[in-house]
Amino acid sequence: HMLLHILGALLYAHMGCASAHAETSQPESYDAAFFAPFSPQNALDMIQRLPGFTYDAGDESVRGFAEAGGNVLVDGARPVVKSGGLDAALVAIPARQVVRIDIIRKGATGAETSGQNIVANIVLAREAPGVTASATATGVDGSLFGDAALNLTRTLGRFHLTSTTRFDSSGQRSYGFRDQATPAGLRLQHDDLRYDTDYPEWTQRLSLDGALGGGRTSVNAMLARARLVETFAFENSGQADRFPDRKERWRGELSADWTRALPHDYDFKLLALTNFTDIDGVSLSQTGGTLATLRTTDRLAYPSHAREAIARATLAKGGDGAWRPEGGVELSWNTLDSRS
Repeated sequence: HMLLHILGALLYAHMGCASAHAETSQPESYDAAFFAPFSPQNALDMIQRLPGFTYDAGDESVRGFAEAGGNVLVDGARPVVKSGGLDAALVAIPARQVVRIDIIRKGATGAETSGQNIVANIVLAREAPGVTASATATGVDGSLFGDAALNLTRTLGRFHLTSTTRFDSSGQRSYGFRDQATPAGLRLQHDDLRYDTDYPEWTQRLSLDGALGGGRTSVNAMLARARLVETFAFENSGQADRFPDRKERWRGELSADWTRALPHDYDFKLLALTNFTDIDGVSLSQTGGTLATLRTTDRLAYPSHAREAIARATLAKGGDGAWRPEGGVELSWNTLDSRS
C-alpha cells in the first residue's frame, strides 16, 4: 500500500508582548551534574528525570515518519530512526556523552518541533576517537539479567563514525497459585503457578554524520536480533500443564537525511528510510503428570513479515519569529504478511 502525506503549511503564531515572548523562548537547562545523583546509564534515564517534563516516545506503529516522532530532539534535530522507536534511540546514547538537556517551551526551536508546546533538546559532546565499554548485571532466582555495550568512535575525514554494539537481557521469575472453586467457595483444585520471561536482544548500530554538498548529512543503520520467551506453568499432585510462547525476531533499519540552511532562517531537509521486522512465533500447549514428563498436544505457528519505505522533503522556518511555516511532502510504502 502507498500513502501520500501532504504535510501542508503549518503556521505557528506566538502572541503576547515582546518581553513575554523573550521569556518563553529562553530554555531551561539541566547539565550533566544535575543527573549525577541518579546514576543514569543513558539519555533515556536522564530524560525521565527531567522536572516538569512529560516524556512522549511517539508511536512507531503508525505509517510514515511525520506522526511517529516524540517530543525529544538530539542536538536540535529529531532522531532519524523509527524501528525501536525513540526509546531505542535514547538508550543508545551513553549518559557520559550528554552535556546538558534543554527544556524548550512554546516551540521556540521551530523547525524540528512540529508545533509541540514543550520539547527536550539533548546536547551532546563529540566524543574523541576511541573505544569504551560498559556492563551491568543482576541476579534473579538463579538467572542473570543485565546489559553490556561496546562503543567505537572514529573520525573519517569530514565525517564522524559511531558504532554501538549492545546486548540486553531482561526477564522475570514469578511464583504463585491458582485455585478453582465452586460458587459456594468449595475448593476443587489447587495448582502451583510459575511464570517466567526471558528477553535477550543483540543490537548493532552504525552512525555516520558530517558535512556534504553545502549541508549536513547523517546515515544510520541498525540490525537487531531478539529471542522472546514467555512461559506459564501449572502443577498439582496429579497433573502439570505448561504453555510456552517463543518469538524469534529480526529487525533492521537504514536511514539517511540531508539538511541545508537557507536564508531567512529556513531549513530544507530530505529524508529516506527503510526498515523491516520479521517474527517467527511458536506457541505450544504441553501436558503431563509432572513438569518433567510433559508432551506437546498443540502447536501454533504465527510468522509475520513487515516492510516499510519512506521518502520525505520538508521546508521549515526556524528562529523566534511570530510565524514559522512548515510544509512538505512524504511518501510511505508499507507491507505486512501475517499468517498462522
